[in-house]
Amino acid sequence: MIAYKFLRVGAVGPFTGHRWSPGTWVDAADVHEGLGVHACRVSDLAFWIGEELWRVELQGHVWERATQIEAARGRLLDRVAGWDGKARTEFGLHCVFQARDIAAAALRGLGFADLADRLALPGTLPELAATVRSIEPPDGFAGEMFGYARDAAIAFSMTGNAAESSFIASVANAAARGDPSGFGEEKRRQSHWLAERLAAPEA
Repeated sequence: MIAYKFLRVGAVGPFTGHRWSPGTWVDAADVHEGLGVHACRVSDLAFWIGEELWRVELQGHVWERATQIEAARGRLLDRVAGWDGKARTEFGLHCVFQARDIAAAALRGLGFADLADRLALPGTLPELAATVRSIEPPDGFAGEMFGYARDAAIAFSMTGNAAESSFIASVANAAARGDPSGFGEEKRRQSHWLAERLAAPEA
């Protein structure tokens, strides 16, 4: 089975610290679920953003989970060259403006059309960051929704962390919908965006 795996720089596992060697099989510590080699499907990509993205081959028993898959053994095949610093920045910005759009739509529905219009106007990150800094947030739920746009813009301006802006947009979507399932819905939408950007076929 072919899947995908995000790793830190140098093909290092983000949770285990294991340094992968492309082409070398890695066996799970145990055959029980939870101790296997973890990877993800195309539809899971946005849940596991990291510095490097690899195609991985899995063998043995495979456990299917909501946002990942796990197998008895796996090996790296090749790195997805399209997932580089430029792509991470593009994805991060996409999520920042998605958080902005979600917030603006919610504010409009709450009767804050003027505030929504101000949020919707900026077309660049510096413009959006300057705009959200200049606005006094409203009270209540409207303030919460504005906060997602503000936090996404300011945080990405400071750190450039695409995983963080992905998370903020997903939380904003859940809040706007009033349903926790909105988080996964937004992550799936982001995964689809990534698949198109990277020309990554469903493994």
